[in-house]
Amino acid sequence: MARFETLGGRPSGDGLDASEDPPWLLLSADAPKQIRLRDAAHWSVSAPGHGLVSVVVDGAPGAPDRGITVTAFGEGTSTIEARSPDGRRTIHLTVYTRPMLSMTIAFYFACDEAGHRTTRPMAEAAGILQRLKDIYSPQANITFHQVDFQPVTVPGDLGPHIDLPSPGHGAGAEFAAIEAATVAQRVMGVRALSQALHARLRVHFVWSIHQVGVGGDDVEGASLIGGDTLVIEDNLSAEVGAVVAHEVGHALGLTHHGAHHHWLMYPTTQGFGTTIPKRHVDLLNPAP
Repeated sequence: MARFETLGGRPSGDGLDASEDPPWLLLSADAPKQIRLRDAAHWSVSAPGHGLVSVVVDGAPGAPDRGITVTAFGEGTSTIEARSPDGRRTIHLTVYTRPMLSMTIAFYFACDEAGHRTTRPMAEAAGILQRLKDIYSPQANITFHQVDFQPVTVPGDLGPHIDLPSPGHGAGAEFAAIEAATVAQRVMGVRALSQALHARLRVHFVWSIHQVGVGGDDVEGASLIGGDTLVIEDNLSAEVGAVVAHEVGHALGLTHHGAHHHWLMYPTTQGFGTTIPKRHVDLLNPAP
């Protein structure tokens, strides 16, 4: 059956959402993407409309699988059409463009005055930042700019575990202490940060989270507090970059979606992946 796919048939990573009917492909203006047309020997490919999108088809017309380079020249929505040789069958791919958004992010590696500290090496921050870009840039046209990166000492003794907030209550004293340690212009026994460095997203690596409550949106070993404060423990059941990306999704307004395994916002680490569907892109990076 003829269909449009990402190169290599990957389920995510390139901004093509095959869960929609017809499928959708996200572009940014003047940044081409490559997809392929499968099981469609001698089918013609065109981009009818007002010239917002151009397509260049690679390979011989009789080849069953051919690559397609798609370029958008402005923001808006257009359609790519593939038609069978007899003209009786057509399939469509909707192409939409969104601007590339930039989010500021900071990484903090926490310890307390009693000697409890994260064991995560600070060198991991660079890889996590790149992982965020790899997930969000091609699928949602969002990139990330690091504005701060440092160890922080939280006053007092937070104990061997940092408790999640209790249901119906706020962040709790332990989370509040961690958050306050890195919010610009607050001083709690640590160096106050410059307002210029205040990030839209602040990732805090801690030693252990105790899952005693269900407050906030969270997966195992991670939690979002207050809309911009991410807390990630050392012992995770999934790859840390994907866990941070999941919590970033919450911080940017997404909720859990349990209908599809391999989606970034699947509720548990046993089922989530890195796919960002079009319906979530509309929330993360809405049309102008």
